[in-house]
Amino acid sequence: MGWEYSTGGDRASEWHEGFLVAEFVDGKRALGICGAGIPTGHLAVDQYGDGSFGQEAVARHGGDGAFHTRPAGEVVGWRIVCNCYSPGDVMPSNRWFSQQLWARVPSPVQHNPRVFRIYAADDDIYDVDTTEPAARDVWWNDHINAIDAAAGIAAALAAVRAGETQLDEAVVRARQNRLSWAKIGAAAGMSGQAAHERWSKRCDPTPDITYYAKLAANRTRQNPSGIVRRIHTSSGPTDEAFGRDLQWHPTEYLRRYRLGHNDVDHEEITAGEAQVVIDRWCIKWANEDAQTGESLTPIRYDQTGLRGRTAELLTDLPRNDAGVPVTLPAGTTRVVIVDDTPNSTLTLRVHPVGEVDRVVFVDHAALALAPDGSERSSL
Repeated sequence: MGWEYSTGGDRASEWHEGFLVAEFVDGKRALGICGAGIPTGHLAVDQYGDGSFGQEAVARHGGDGAFHTRPAGEVVGWRIVCNCYSPGDVMPSNRWFSQQLWARVPSPVQHNPRVFRIYAADDDIYDVDTTEPAARDVWWNDHINAIDAAAGIAAALAAVRAGETQLDEAVVRARQNRLSWAKIGAAAGMSGQAAHERWSKRCDPTPDITYYAKLAANRTRQNPSGIVRRIHTSSGPTDEAFGRDLQWHPTEYLRRYRLGHNDVDHEEITAGEAQVVIDRWCIKWANEDAQTGESLTPIRYDQTGLRGRTAELLTDLPRNDAGVPVTLPAGTTRVVIVDDTPNSTLTLRVHPVGEVDRVVFVDHAALALAPDGSERSSL
C-alpha cells in the first residue's frame, strides 16, 4: 500500500512516495520488508531511521548489514512516512513523518481508522489496507497539499519569468531597430518614460565615462575651476563640460589641452569626486541666484559664425510691450552672453543693474554690439 505524487507528473521531477509503517513503543519503526534473515512473527527494524538496510546501510553507516528484528507483538501503532525525492534522485533526499499515529487496539470492535485506531493481528501488521483512505487524506493534507500549492506558485512564477525574459528580449530588439521609447511604452501598455525607466539600462548600457578636474589658478581636484567628462563610445570620444545652468555641454577644452593649446591642467578624477563637486556647486549657485536675482538660460548654436550668431541671438530675443526680453526675469535690465564652452554653447546671463547694455564675450574678450547686432567696439 502506498501513494505517489510528482510536481511534474513523472519521476524526472520532484516526487513523493507515502506509506504507513509500523512503530514500536520506543519510537523505532519497521522497515516494511520481509524475507530471508527475518524470523517468522518478527519485523525488520529501521535501525538508522532513513529506511536503509543491507549493503546500503553498510555504505551509509558501517556495520555488518544484518537485519535487526523485533516481535510483531511489540508494535504499538502505525505512522505515515514519505520518501521525498528531488529531481534525478535515486534515493530519497528527505523523509517526512506524520505527527498523527494510528494506535493499535486489542479488539476488532475498537477498529476505526477515521479516528486513528487500528486492529491488526501479528500476522497482519503489513496488511492494514482498510486505513488507506484515512491515511492518504492525512498524507495529502499535512504534507503534499503544501508542496502542491508551492509547486503551483513555482510553475506560475517560472512562466511569468519566462514571459518577462521574452518581453525584455523583444524590447532590446525594438531598440536595436531604433524604435522610440514612446512607441515601446505604447506597445507595453505604459508611458514612454515608464518604459525607459524599466528597460533603458538593459537596452542602453551605461557608457564608459572618464571625469577630469580643471585646475586653473592654483585650484585642487577637490575645488576645481571646472568639471569635464569624456564619454567613450564605439564611434569615438565625446567631451562635455558641466555648465552654470546645471547641464552638460559639448566642449573643446579637453581636446585643446591634449593638443597643447590650453594651459589649464586637467586631472583625472573619479565619478564620485566629480559628483561631490557638482553637488556643492549646485547649492552654491542656487544661493547666489537667490541673493542676486541672476538667472541663466543655455543657448545652443552652430560651431561656425560665432559673432554673427551671437548678434542674431541678441537681436531676436522676444520682447514685451516695454521692450524687455520676455525670456528674462521681471526687472532685469542687463544681458550678457558668455562663451563658457567655446564652439559649443552660449550662456545667457541676466544681471539686475540699472542700465541696458548688450555685451557678448567671444573667446573671453568682451565686445559691445551695435543695435543692428554688428560688432561696435571692444570693452
